[in-house]
Amino acid sequence: MVMYAVFSRNIFDILLYIHKHLFVYIDKMRDVVHWFVWSVLLYGSETWCLTKEDIRKLEAMEVWIWRGIERIAWTDHITNGGVLEGVQESRQLINLIKERQAEWIGHVMRSDTLLKDILEGRTKGKSKVAGQDRKC
Repeated sequence: MVMYAVFSRNIFDILLYIHKHLFVYIDKMRDVVHWFVWSVLLYGSETWCLTKEDIRKLEAMEVWIWRGIERIAWTDHITNGGVLEGVQESRQLINLIKERQAEWIGHVMRSDTLLKDILEGRTKGKSKVAGQDRKC
């Protein structure tokens, strides 16, 4: 997930340069962010195991993008809610990831594959007796 965040920040920096120098309108820039930045950021998000820390970082990235579009510095003391109101957006990145995960699980559960058996816990072999559970 961190790698995709770095890639999407690089793409956003390029788009921000275009926005500053070519005077692209905010509504068009919002569409461009959805098409290019989010598509890179959310690549493979169907299989991510999101922790609270990951969710916090993704929400911070989302607001960081919108602050860049509006050219709002962190020192301007504008809340995240105010930034989202300014671009007429709401927090939707986490909901979009959860929608994609639900669609992916539905797709896997309709097929008759090994992955379905693993998700349902129908694999042969010894069952795990001791050890720590994963954090997701």
